[in-house]
Amino acid sequence: MGKIFMQKFFFFWLSGVCVLSAYAQIDTSAVKVRGKMLRNKVHHVGEISLANYQVNDKGDTILLNRLQPVEVWTLRSYSDPKLQEAYERTVAGVRRVWTRVRQADSLWQSIRSQSARNKELENTLRQQLESDLRAMSRSEGALFLKLLSRFTGLTAYDLIRNLRGAFAAALYQKAARKADLDLKMPFNPQANDYDRRLDEVCHLLENGTLTPLP
Repeated sequence: MGKIFMQKFFFFWLSGVCVLSAYAQIDTSAVKVRGKMLRNKVHHVGEISLANYQVNDKGDTILLNRLQPVEVWTLRSYSDPKLQEAYERTVAGVRRVWTRVRQADSLWQSIRSQSARNKELENTLRQQLESDLRAMSRSEGALFLKLLSRFTGLTAYDLIRNLRGAFAAALYQKAARKADLDLKMPFNPQANDYDRRLDEVCHLLENGTLTPLP
């Protein structure tokens, strides 16, 4: 009888050791919140965090969980009527050129994905860019070039240089300057408030809050 008891005792003792060894790390620290001492505990099994909670002085357990940041995009609103009107024109302009920009970007990504140079795709993109810019007003053309830079990571000048060479890019830049456009202007929403406004509108189009205009 004593032998059976000792075997059961040893079995439960060994099981307890295994369970405790699984919780390899217990990080405990005390913090004071509104005059009460709380203990932070994080249990780990290997490198995996199982729980993060606080236990207050009454023994109540408070579960803690770190949430990922969520970006919320919305249209801007200005108290100045002139600024509001200018902003609404910009939003409408982005919506009008949106489909053409996405088509041009899709062609560019197809060109980049080719293992060998595809002149047919390059000519298609070049012709589409020329056709699109001719069909646009000057302000729409500027928006088109800005947004194309946003998607491709290249300025319009660099894009043309990749497709047709430096000489052709210089000619296009010269022609663009006569229309008060700059093919070399980069898209930088971190440093440029105008680009940041454009980027916000792009996010609203991407998440379906806004829809493209024909």
